[in-house]
Amino acid sequence: RKLSASSLKIYLENQPPEFADTLVSTIQPYLGGECPVIIEYNAPHVSGEIVLGDHHLVHPNDSLLLELQELLGRDRVHLDFSARTQQHA
Repeated sequence: RKLSASSLKIYLENQPPEFADTLVSTIQPYLGGECPVIIEYNAPHVSGEIVLGDHHLVHPNDSLLLELQELLGRDRVHLDFSARTQQHA
């Protein structure tokens, strides 16, 4: 799983600003991987996709997925397995 996942997508709606700290502390132990974290945010007056920076790449293992599912709900966390594209500078 961790070798083939192209991204970890998290779906959020109407979270208070302090939730960002909770989310960062949840993914912190899993940092240092190659899987980007993408937040799909949807609120009444704003929506969009946020791709966390390279310093928030994670190891998408079962423990991380379970922690995020417990925090957000099972349907709010999704691993994407589409083909990864690599860009070289």
